[in-house]
Amino acid sequence: MLARWSTGERRYLWRRTLGETAGDLLAFGDGVLSLHSHPHLYDVATGELVAEWPDLDTGQAESSIVWTHAFSGPARVAVDEPNRRFAVTDGERIVVVNVNR
Repeated sequence: MLARWSTGERRYLWRRTLGETAGDLLAFGDGVLSLHSHPHLYDVATGELVAEWPDLDTGQAESSIVWTHAFSGPARVAVDEPNRRFAVTDGERIVVVNVNR
């Protein structure tokens, strides 16, 4: 599940049941990147899926909660917010994704 909680209103603004585990999560502009299997971009205002990249394998990150590491899965991601892009590496190659919304 992916959800947005309002601390001021003390309630969920929305909750979305996902078809798979969310995995590692990263803030990306007005969205959130979910990294289980491949990158998925969700709108934080609505929880709607905005874009996904199924041809970009990010591995099987099983949880959004990590204790001693930055990521739970094998993918590593860097976000370039001003240019609306992110980069993903599997340790062997780097792929840069430009997001135009």
